[in-house]
Amino acid sequence: MTAIFPTLPGLGWDVQHDFDWTGNNVIESVSGQRSAIGNRLYPRHRWTLAYNFLRADSNAEYQALVGIYNACNGMFGTFLYQDATDNAVTGQAIGTGDGTKTAFQLVRSWANFVEPVLAPHTVSKVYLDGVNQTSGWSVSAYGTATPGVLTFTSAPAAGKVITADFSFYFPCRFDNPTLSTKNSYAGIYTSDTVQFSSEF
Repeated sequence: MTAIFPTLPGLGWDVQHDFDWTGNNVIESVSGQRSAIGNRLYPRHRWTLAYNFLRADSNAEYQALVGIYNACNGMFGTFLYQDATDNAVTGQAIGTGDGTKTAFQLVRSWANFVEPVLAPHTVSKVYLDGVNQTSGWSVSAYGTATPGVLTFTSAPAAGKVITADFSFYFPCRFDNPTLSTKNSYAGIYTSDTVQFSSEF
């Protein structure tokens, strides 16, 4: 089972979230003509968190942060992160039935940009043309062969619009081989640069 990154009260207000397209290159020739090479379809999400306090007493916040880092063997293992402000969608368009297809990848939209959701948390409702389907579907979890895939027992009829309400995680990996913490007061630690990025 993949570990879930802990929600800790000492997290500072400023959370840096970067959208990294490293891998897509633009090469300029001597004449000034530029050619683009696209190696990525989706950005890699990167977060930098700063903790103002991590209590090492019975609250065990310091132990929780250090614990997940060590459980992942630093950069080696992966975990699931639920962003505090970007973790759920309502009425998200998933696809359109054709009478044959039964499996549809969960996605979420940023205006006109759509990216896959590989680690669903809770899928509360699935709709066909706005009608809630209380049964007849399932969603595969992260870690399976088809993560985040919505599968119907019967193919939606041609033209049926599929939408869903769900929350989700980001599959992530720590960016650094070292986790730095500071013991500021008795039993109180801080950590300024907890950095990790999404796996797709």
